[in-house]
Amino acid sequence: MIVSYRATQCNHPRVEALTRYGAAMKVFRTSLNDANQSILQKIFTVINIALCQQWINLTRQETSTHREILAHLLQTAVVSKKLGEIRPEFINGLCQIITWESMVNPRVKLGPWFWEALRSCSHLRPYARRQEDLPSSEVGVHAVASLYLREPERYLDQLKDIYSLIQKDQLKIRRVIEQWTKATDIDTMLRVSSQFGYRFGYGLMLSLGPRINRCLRRFDKDPALVLESYEFCDQAIVLGRQCLGVRPFGAGFVPTYLKSVWASTPDEYRYPELQTLMEEFEKDFQGVGYVEQAEWIRTQFDTMEGGL
Repeated sequence: MIVSYRATQCNHPRVEALTRYGAAMKVFRTSLNDANQSILQKIFTVINIALCQQWINLTRQETSTHREILAHLLQTAVVSKKLGEIRPEFINGLCQIITWESMVNPRVKLGPWFWEALRSCSHLRPYARRQEDLPSSEVGVHAVASLYLREPERYLDQLKDIYSLIQKDQLKIRRVIEQWTKATDIDTMLRVSSQFGYRFGYGLMLSLGPRINRCLRRFDKDPALVLESYEFCDQAIVLGRQCLGVRPFGAGFVPTYLKSVWASTPDEYRYPELQTLMEEFEKDFQGVGYVEQAEWIRTQFDTMEGGL
């Protein structure tokens, strides 16, 4: 991992990084087939390899074989009754990663194993604490939406319900973010961590809301949906600009929702500003192409919605 980072971020020679990456991949494949290797160790290995690949082999696609493998490993943990080896906080994060992959990758299907894993960490609600209940930012809601978006005509009413929930929650979360931003008399660490938590939750809403709006516009030509899509885009740009000052660690979620907004917004509304914002975040990872990924995601959304 260290040599991979140096090769891409510090302009060190890539030969050593590629050599070690190849050796790591060989060990990685062996460990996946090792029955004595713990599930948790395999998951950590996949995540480390995925990070190295992102630095060495930057792709224009958003799907990830490694996220597919994580889904398989989590399924294996459930089926083999080894879910207890993984901390609930970590399971929650894995479910979030797998849910996003299921949004753009038809090979990742959320079966009963996923819901069992999610139930094991149901007591964790990291984006709905302290002041407001924000159900539309929870992993389960996004996972259900992912299933519905694969058959939108069949689940149109359910998608409308989730969309209405997002509309209500985004008004609440914008108010809460503003309150925490103005709360200068509160402990700095508490204020910063709360801002991050609510911004992250808002980012989740902004990744799903425009996507459902895009789908609903295919069945309903109501101009109000177009205006609501523009509003999502406006808010995505505002939130992205707010997060520029906390890059890279406090803004890692921003490119993901920006790509979803780009792929979902009609009429190329505010595309120059979205592009400028994504290009600014690209500076944190040399060689990555968020706009190209966003265009690819647009085609995947068509595929996932059954080519409607």
